[in-house]
Amino acid sequence: MEKEELYKIRSASGCISAAWNWSCAQLGLIFRRTWLPVTLFALFAAIGRVLCYEQSQTYSCSTLLSVGMILCALALFFSCAWALSRLFQAMNGHSLKTNFKRCALALLFTCLLFALIAFAVYGITLLAGCQWWVILLSVFILVVLTLPVHYHHIRYVEDVSLDYFSSAATSIKRAFQNYGRIISTALLSVFILLLITILLATPQILTGLASAASSTGTTAGDPSGMPDTFIWLLGAVTFLSVWVIFYAWQYLSVVNMYLYGSIEELHQERLSTLGNQEQNG
Repeated sequence: MEKEELYKIRSASGCISAAWNWSCAQLGLIFRRTWLPVTLFALFAAIGRVLCYEQSQTYSCSTLLSVGMILCALALFFSCAWALSRLFQAMNGHSLKTNFKRCALALLFTCLLFALIAFAVYGITLLAGCQWWVILLSVFILVVLTLPVHYHHIRYVEDVSLDYFSSAATSIKRAFQNYGRIISTALLSVFILLLITILLATPQILTGLASAASSTGTTAGDPSGMPDTFIWLLGAVTFLSVWVIFYAWQYLSVVNMYLYGSIEELHQERLSTLGNQEQNG
């Protein structure tokens, strides 16, 4: 990705359009660099889904099953960090080692952030009752409030001179200065991706409903009506759905990269304007 092309002031739709054009032009490069980690991510997601299905059918969680789920979670984390580092390598030209360290740290704090959001939403539902609109509104507000942290992560991955903790305050302050631009870009791009995800995840949703219905029946004492091959179908559907959806959501990282470039260029323009005003004053 050319620096002259990245660092331009763009609107929300401009960032999304530029990200789409770059992704289409570099589709072959993106696939060559990310197919292996994305395939591993989808594979471990399928294994984890099968383990969850086994647990739901037996209503017990053995030590072996628990260890398997933990290993799957760790494998998902590292394969995701690997895939993102390969994607950013195509965009920023940094080494795989540099990108992986920074992507892994940013991904770790993103996971912790979403864990805090989950606990906060859980606490809100206990206080306000389990009303669906309360849950959705709480999730929306909390996610919107944490958008500056995601900007900090993109800036940290792109600028190798930055330390994660010492640069956080500056990044978040700059993000709040451009909060409207960040929110509009996030809402528009995530809305589009959610529609695509719902479409791509339809097979996964159907198999999940079938699995839930089977679990409900076995709880009531009925024999499971699922064929022995269902577990293989569940794994295959999960693998294919996750593989395609992961590539769809990688596009969001490209959008965020162009948003970062737009904000940085706007910041430099503001500094230049202030400098000229001081000289004229």
